[in-house]
Amino acid sequence: MKSFLLLLLIVTTTTAEAQVLERKIKSDTIYTIIEQMPEYPGGMAAMYKFINGTIIYPRTAIDNAIEGKVIVQFIVCSDGSVCNARAIGVPDSSLRQEAIRVLSLMPKWNAGMQNGKKVSTQYSLPINFKFADNENIDKTNKK
Repeated sequence: MKSFLLLLLIVTTTTAEAQVLERKIKSDTIYTIIEQMPEYPGGMAAMYKFINGTIIYPRTAIDNAIEGKVIVQFIVCSDGSVCNARAIGVPDSSLRQEAIRVLSLMPKWNAGMQNGKKVSTQYSLPINFKFADNENIDKTNKK
């Protein structure tokens, strides 16, 4: 079986399309830039470990040699929960579904802080689905 490498980058952005997971936010104010941004428990290394250990490369994407970046935009609510997840820049629906599935399994984050108070914060996470070592996948040899 082919090995896969998942590359992750963290950025913040303010645009979104394709709503997937929705929860009601208690606060009407959603911040994009704040004094202290939300943080995954244990930091970035722990988040990478969680995502890499949880994500399953979709079989249809493997069979069709589909790679690409899924940008998942979500809100880290003031209680630390992840809500209102949306996927944008989606190369394939199976990759979008998998990125959202993994995001929905994340534990509560450490909420962002503004003026000493926990606030809801918009956050974006690009997830690159890529075959390890740029392996060539034989598209004609599908099961």
